[in-house]
Amino acid sequence: MGGPLRFLPIVLASVRRQRIRSTITIVAISFAFVLFAALSALRSALSFGLSFADEARLRVSNRISIIETLPMRHHREIQQLTNVAAVSGHTWFGGMYQEPRNFFMSLAVTPADFLAMTTGVVLERPVADRWMSRLDGAIAGRDLMERFGWQVGDRVTLDAQFHPRRDGTRTWSFTLLGSYTVEDATYSNNHFLLRQDYLNTARVEPSGVSWFSVRLTDATKASETADSIDSLFRNSTAPTRTQPEGAAAATFARQFADFGSVFSAILAVVFGIIVLVASSTVAESVQERIPEFALLKAVGFSPRQISGLILGESAAIIGIGASAGLLVGTAVVSFARESLADLFPAFTLDLDDYIVGIAIASGLTLLVTLPAVIHLRLASVRSLTAE
Repeated sequence: MGGPLRFLPIVLASVRRQRIRSTITIVAISFAFVLFAALSALRSALSFGLSFADEARLRVSNRISIIETLPMRHHREIQQLTNVAAVSGHTWFGGMYQEPRNFFMSLAVTPADFLAMTTGVVLERPVADRWMSRLDGAIAGRDLMERFGWQVGDRVTLDAQFHPRRDGTRTWSFTLLGSYTVEDATYSNNHFLLRQDYLNTARVEPSGVSWFSVRLTDATKASETADSIDSLFRNSTAPTRTQPEGAAAATFARQFADFGSVFSAILAVVFGIIVLVASSTVAESVQERIPEFALLKAVGFSPRQISGLILGESAAIIGIGASAGLLVGTAVVSFARESLADLFPAFTLDLDDYIVGIAIASGLTLLVTLPAVIHLRLASVRSLTAE
């Protein structure tokens, strides 16, 4: 080995000198990077709607609160506005399958409106025809079908969180008519879609929808159209708030707090602690080996080469810990992705997250090395003064 690699055996020997201390430090660093991976995946999931929002679509919700419904008559009035190509009502159903942990996104829609509105969803014509003709019919995303082993024709029973029936129960049964697939990432493959009119026939509360999706003819006039919709219902019993899909997704994400600030604060605390722990480990190692460094200097090692050895030791400890943490974090995210797919379809790590992780590890290496090098230089000065 030539160049800096010829010092690798010395660096590895230094790391192995105090195995317990080095192992504890590496484990702590690994835990920090596992947390980094999990938080990065969650941040991607919460910002998913902002990344894939369609500029030609608006979301109309109740101005008072997102949990307040809008009357069905709003559909007809919105449809008559200029620049509106299609309108589809969506009602959050909130059903659970068999047990509470089997929760997934379930929505009540009007089949014809939904299919005219939603791009990227592929549903075979015979399945669409059956869905439009059967009141208790439902369709599900291909991934959701595979998750529970459902087959076409199965009776699927859901316990509704928000829609009790007039008979006093919360149990709703559906006939599964088929599955849909998606052509792109603008729609999840884990939704369960029932009919709005079936929900209206038996639920206790008055008919209404949670929000309307509006597809525009001209996306450049989105702001004007949004103002027109809100002006139309400003003095009604159900005033509206109309936003582009991206803004609506951002509003939804803010319900989980300002995750960007929370993310930064948590990582700052965790990695600040890691800097202290790793700095202490490297500094103690340097302190124990001051006589060895003096010997290396006597046989011709320059101060820069000795500093390089300390940098190499820091890089080895942090590099091993960061690599292990990112590998374990990737495994954790992959394992959790399936169970969270219905709520967070973009719960994943991308290339940018790994690049940021490598940058953090590099920064930590420099921050950990600097105090140890300064300590060694001061020790050398004190040694010369004593002589």
